[in-house]
Amino acid sequence: MNAYRYFIKSARIEKVLEEENLKNILSLELLQSKILEMLNKKKSSLFYHGLILKILERKEDSVLVLVSISWEKENVNYNLSKNIMHNINNLITTVNNNAFLLKKYPQNSDTREIVDSIFEASKFIANISRSYLKYSILKDVNEITSFSIKEIIDECLNILSYRLIQNKISLIYKFEENIPFFKGVKGLIQQSFLSLMINAIESYDNLKIARDKNIIIKCFYQKPKFEISFIDNGAGISQEDLAKVFEPGFTTKEKGNGCGLNFCKSVVENYNGEIRISSKKNEGSIFVVKIESKG
Repeated sequence: MNAYRYFIKSARIEKVLEEENLKNILSLELLQSKILEMLNKKKSSLFYHGLILKILERKEDSVLVLVSISWEKENVNYNLSKNIMHNINNLITTVNNNAFLLKKYPQNSDTREIVDSIFEASKFIANISRSYLKYSILKDVNEITSFSIKEIIDECLNILSYRLIQNKISLIYKFEENIPFFKGVKGLIQQSFLSLMINAIESYDNLKIARDKNIIIKCFYQKPKFEISFIDNGAGISQEDLAKVFEPGFTTKEKGNGCGLNFCKSVVENYNGEIRISSKKNEGSIFVVKIESKG
């Protein structure tokens, strides 16, 4: 468990106790906002993503807050593990589909794109394994690097190219010029975007209206936020389900596990961000992600 003393007048947090199993489970900025939320609402405790924040001591100029893991956090870790397997299965499906196609054609320049897709998917599987098997309770244990948002999306689309072609889905890019590089754990951001793209592709599975299928990806930067939008004109989500899409375990898909969007939300919030959704049945959905670089 960790205890933090928050100084009200100077609005800063001093780490008092620390143990390795809880180190960096959430940023000090996020912790500060949750402490303020407790003070403003006059609460003595707060539950947040499997963590319990409890005020142990109040003084005139400070409060001492204990941060501990609730038993429900075990379910969060289990859901993260299910999400790993779910997305690895999606990638393995891509490998298998492309391998099947490869058998039909001689290995020459005409099949180079398919071969490249196989290698990209294989590298991505390895990247996911490294990122997530070491990843627990929103802890950034991997190296923070600088990378292009467009580069991340291009890599995801290369993996999903077969599914886009198979489903006759057109992709439209709308990127602002001169977007700066993003700093963060590449594997986590990549996996979050991949889940959102898979969600957009699968939105056409239950579409009963014949129309052109288009996925639009937009990106622009307004300091300090990067805003990325994923827009589809698929089957959409009912208003009843809309309020549940980020809940762990909730899914309307026959083979879904309800982890993808919940995981995305957790990662986005760890980057001082937010994810919003708007949707209309039989018209499509818009997912908007706003995130900040790590430094």
